[in-house]
Amino acid sequence: MHAGLAEKLEAKAVGMLKGHTWEQFELPVWLRKNGSPLLINLCNTAPIGYKNQLNVIHDVAYEKEERWFTNRFKFYYRWLMPQVARNCKKLLTVSKFSRQEISAYYGIPENNIGIIPNSVSEEMELLLQSGSDGKANELFFLAVGSIDPRKNLDAVISAFVALKLPDIKLKIIGRKNPLFSEHQEASLQLNHPRIEWIEDADNKQLVQLYCRAIALVNLSGYEGFGLTNLEAMACRCPVVISDIPVFHEVCGDAGWYVNHTSQQEVMATMLRLLQDKNAADSRKDEGIRRSKLFSRHLSVKLLEEEIKACGY
Repeated sequence: MHAGLAEKLEAKAVGMLKGHTWEQFELPVWLRKNGSPLLINLCNTAPIGYKNQLNVIHDVAYEKEERWFTNRFKFYYRWLMPQVARNCKKLLTVSKFSRQEISAYYGIPENNIGIIPNSVSEEMELLLQSGSDGKANELFFLAVGSIDPRKNLDAVISAFVALKLPDIKLKIIGRKNPLFSEHQEASLQLNHPRIEWIEDADNKQLVQLYCRAIALVNLSGYEGFGLTNLEAMACRCPVVISDIPVFHEVCGDAGWYVNHTSQQEVMATMLRLLQDKNAADSRKDEGIRRSKLFSRHLSVKLLEEEIKACGY
């Protein structure tokens, strides 16, 4: 845990191990020694040997799209996650789409899986309330996501490069993951002169980039929610997004939906938003409306209700 966040939450460090080993062995032992309190796991994995817990699974991409993951990762998650899903007081997820997927893969009735959607962070909300300079001194499209096959950044980059726009940039916020092969990174044209990589952006910088971008381009092939779309809409940034069910669930009529496998379709939509300001502006109000449907206060309220339903 980040030191600043740990201090804010008054978190206590427990145990000597790290990662999954700590989670599966030291954590449940400590919990039992301290009265077996309700454990709330918000980020997929959880100790399988502890019953009094509330677990959140965001998606089952490792089941659905196995080509994106190493054999070691797939083997471990396919062994672990069914137990995480069943070995808890209540299972939660972040969207109707993910609820359907989890139900289909793990045989858990949909009405036994609660939904607590993601939301824009408190810090980002405060930054937007204080006002952000939406005037750009340069024109650029924005992509947000690490070098991960499911984020489909190669499609975003390929479409942008093919447009051959001399005065437009593509800015990408995301880490260049050393675990991917040199061939994969080379295919992403990391050193293209009109592509700017930003590996670390705080919320203030992220809000500024959303507010100033021509559009966010998110061509992900699979997501459980799509938080970057929500953040962009909250900043009145148009979203060019994959035509996949969960993006429709979150973005509704605010999104510019494209076939993420069709470079020509992606290019045409990017070009339209660049050249036609009325088109670019036409769905911004709907984006704001959609973003308010997934408020932080609603997510907190739903989580509190689930905790009460567990007897706390």
